[in-house]
Amino acid sequence: MGMKTKLRVLLVEDSENDAELLLRQLRQGGFDPVSLRVETAADLTSALRDEWDIILSDYLLPEFDGLTALRSVHATGRDLPFILISGAVGEELAVMAMKAGAHDFLLKHQLSRLAPAVERELRDAMVRKQRQQAAKDLQKERDELEKRVRERTAELSGLNRDLEEQIRQRQAAELARRKLLHQLGLAEERERSRIARELHDQLGQELTAVKLHLHLLEQRNTDRPEELAAIRQIAGMTDGLMRTTQRLAWELRPGVLDALGLTLSLKNLTAEWSAKNNIPVSLKLPPLPAQRLPLELETISYRLAQEALTNISRHAKANTVRIQLELSGDELCLEVRDDGCGFEPDAILRTSDPRDRLGLLGMQERVNLIGGRLTIHSSPGQGTVVSARLPVTDSQGTTQVEAG
Repeated sequence: MGMKTKLRVLLVEDSENDAELLLRQLRQGGFDPVSLRVETAADLTSALRDEWDIILSDYLLPEFDGLTALRSVHATGRDLPFILISGAVGEELAVMAMKAGAHDFLLKHQLSRLAPAVERELRDAMVRKQRQQAAKDLQKERDELEKRVRERTAELSGLNRDLEEQIRQRQAAELARRKLLHQLGLAEERERSRIARELHDQLGQELTAVKLHLHLLEQRNTDRPEELAAIRQIAGMTDGLMRTTQRLAWELRPGVLDALGLTLSLKNLTAEWSAKNNIPVSLKLPPLPAQRLPLELETISYRLAQEALTNISRHAKANTVRIQLELSGDELCLEVRDDGCGFEPDAILRTSDPRDRLGLLGMQERVNLIGGRLTIHSSPGQGTVVSARLPVTDSQGTTQVEAG
């Protein structure tokens, strides 16, 4: 005969004989019960201060009933399996008990079901506990991810403040300021790439490992529908976290830009943007030289197109967008045109509210870093054209911004 399973059972029962009958059924079912019998609400409240594996409660007691006992258990906030047992009860009462939160309802003349019911409820309680722990673990991963992003953002912000302070202290010329900002832009892109790789490689691999373990658990629990449902729910949560991680990594630094270059990156960017915003984008990309353009030039071109599309989705109310890229001599020309509501560029550039001019200034500074020229043509009701002419070799020129 195998070793019996230890079981801490709290009996809410006024009859010693009935309580002993329940314990006998548990012993016959393979359990080694350690029990306490209570028959008043006060005794139940006192007993609930201790640890129990399961509660077996008579439905009718002299001073209170099983549903009152169930409410007392719920008031503690603990997830304790609770089985109601009655001598005779109608279907309506059984349904009411289950809706109130009882895990099972047994008749005293059907106690042969007791041990299997207890085994099932203990197993279900364990599944619920594991599911809650998995949810806590996933939340911990999210919190750690957000913390890392906040820390990196704070570091970049601190670096920006340090650079600006150095410029003010030295009263450097515009050329010195541009060189420092140029280094900051490179540092930001390097940091974006590093964080994106860390998200994709480290956290992505860990989540993949979680998925593999869940798959193994699913294969081992095909005959346990309750556990199988819990495992599949956790797998769904893991899929969501994997998609979030992939999206964050892509937004920080699209890997295709480093691997395959500007043309394919713009195709991917415009396709995803068009699908998300339900606005068609016409993309004209002439053949580029067999040799890759400088990575910094490709990065700035991509960020310009990305920022222009972001502004269109937020403000333009456009029906169509057209993007054209052209290599002309020693310049790379990028144009983003929309048929939206338009605006007054001069008014936006002069506004004291940085939120209104952040997008334009962001594009202006990116072009400024490599000595290009940014032109913005727009007026209310006439759409907007953003044009950038970027030197392919010279990164020390001066950006000129025109509004019209």
